[in-house]
Amino acid sequence: MITADHLIKTFTRNEKRNKKREINAVDDISLQVAAGEIVGILGPNGAGKTTLLRMMSRLMKPTSGTVSIRIGQTEISDAVEVKRHIGYLSNNTKLYGRLSARELLQMLGVLYGLSEGDTAKRIVKISEILSMDSFLDNRIEKLSTGQTQRASIARCLIQRSTSLTSRRWGLISSAARPSSIL
Repeated sequence: MITADHLIKTFTRNEKRNKKREINAVDDISLQVAAGEIVGILGPNGAGKTTLLRMMSRLMKPTSGTVSIRIGQTEISDAVEVKRHIGYLSNNTKLYGRLSARELLQMLGVLYGLSEGDTAKRIVKISEILSMDSFLDNRIEKLSTGQTQRASIARCLIQRSTSLTSRRWGLISSAARPSSIL
């Protein structure tokens, strides 16, 4: 479960003539997302959606408020441990272009503490669901935009994480959406 309690994120904008103005990108947001729950965060450009997701995944510190991440009854606070449980996907996520999608997922599986066998099984399942078999062993830098998006989604799912995304699902059919393997 992820709980956001009165999150505020303030940025300082430089304006004309050395004037500075503070802007709340996120202004007193509270929400709770249970395990397996799917939540949509909607709003126009600049409304703070990505900033909220970054704070909820502990990639960005709020100006005020708190984020609590619980796996079962255990609260997770260590940054590395949080990354083992939360996959964050944004529009500008970069992947290692010289690796194949399979090599990337194998590397991440090891980093997240999965055994080689478990990682291999997860790769097979994720590849099947996201229809990645035809390009799984191609270098990421050679993939189409849609294939790269699928590799990015797979990156978030390899450790059986809770996934936060600020992306549109694009060309992936509803039957292939990652929620079916979480």
